[in-house]
Amino acid sequence: MNRHQPSTSHETSKLLTKYRLHLLLGVVCVLLVGCLTPPQFRRQADDVAYDIIRQKQQLAIEREEPFWIETPSNTLRRRLIARQMLPVSHPASIGSDQLSPLEHWPKDDYLRSARTTAEPIVSSPPGEPIRLTLIEALQVAARNSREYQSEKESVFSTALSLDLDRDGFRTSWAGAIDNTLSYDSDSSPETITFSTTPRVSFSQSFEDGLDIAGSISWDLINLLTQGGDGTSGISADLSATLPLLAGSGRHIVRESLTQAERDMIYALWDFERFKRSFVVSIASSYLSVLQQEDQVDNALSNYRSLISSYQRAQSLSEEGRLPEIQVDQAKQDVLRARNSWINARASLQRQMDNFKLTLGLPTDAEIELDRGELERLAATAAVALGGSEEEADEQAEYVIED
Repeated sequence: MNRHQPSTSHETSKLLTKYRLHLLLGVVCVLLVGCLTPPQFRRQADDVAYDIIRQKQQLAIEREEPFWIETPSNTLRRRLIARQMLPVSHPASIGSDQLSPLEHWPKDDYLRSARTTAEPIVSSPPGEPIRLTLIEALQVAARNSREYQSEKESVFSTALSLDLDRDGFRTSWAGAIDNTLSYDSDSSPETITFSTTPRVSFSQSFEDGLDIAGSISWDLINLLTQGGDGTSGISADLSATLPLLAGSGRHIVRESLTQAERDMIYALWDFERFKRSFVVSIASSYLSVLQQEDQVDNALSNYRSLISSYQRAQSLSEEGRLPEIQVDQAKQDVLRARNSWINARASLQRQMDNFKLTLGLPTDAEIELDRGELERLAATAAVALGGSEEEADEQAEYVIED
């Protein structure tokens, strides 16, 4: 059979008209089946993962907590960079929405449209440092810390893996349309044949090992010459497979799904344990910075006191009432106290920088910690040890004054 272009313009026009009609019919069928765009697929996958997490939270921790992995665009880090005009080495330091879109991304505003907004945790008048309480520091860390974000993404990834294992037991549908155009110049008269075959198939796996697969197709053949004769036929196929020996049994067939269910519970348990250790770590760093501030104040007070002692010793020495060696010893005490004060300030700066990094904030941002947290901690500890609220207030005042 030879295939080539028709010899007359009339046959060509007739051929193209019918071919376009059948092609249009195939396109309409595909559109009726429906398909999702990549952003729609992403949102659908996100919704399924969030539903899984909410369901498993009830089993793992017996409560449902808000959970999301999208980071808000108005983070404290971003506001600090903009308000305090902090230097950045790359636009990505401000946010991923500041990057130039890549050539093959779905649309130009993909990064910007994927960001969410949230109410600011803390604010301050322009020109003044941000003051953070302990609770606010924990909230800032939950939004800005990359370590915390990585743990959430690990839970989310486990939920997506579980949905993928569940997909193996869902009904899968597939559709295709085959179109064929042929021209036979050896026949008498010459014959132009157009055939179209829509085909729909499905497959279903059950947890007991039963696999069912089926398909149905409609064969339609039109002769575009000889009066437009045609034939059609419908064919269907159905098959079922059930293992009886190797690989049989519900517990064997769904082992991967069972393990995925366990992994989801383990991931939530690990995340809960991480949150507790994370809170303790943030609180310890917060209180360590406050403790180091007290040590700086104590070192400065000691330094000033020794300066006064040195000046008094120097005056007594000039009057001949104190040996010179004691004046030199007082001077050495002053120098040691100054060195201790400088070291305490350097240690405070290192601890503050590490604390900022833990919160996910720039190290050169100006922030302050609420020193009243020590008073509240002392009051809480006193009540926990069995004291009255009045005794707790007195103990807190003593701690702050000391």
